[in-house]
Amino acid sequence: MKSETDNTLKPCPFCGGDIELTAVDYEWTFCCFECESRTNFGLLTYEDAIAAWNKRVKNG
Repeated sequence: MKSETDNTLKPCPFCGGDIELTAVDYEWTFCCFECESRTNFGLLTYEDAIAAWNKRVKNG
């Protein structure tokens, strides 16, 4: 069972590649190493940004 504080990022929904998470002033950017797609999330905590990324209908 995963804990609520599990910070494992799901893979890219487009290609299944690994994801890098970066932040500037708590604005989070998720970038895929494989297809270079990017997704931005606004002013969230680290944990909330990961939860938002991992909460998807389709998981590549």
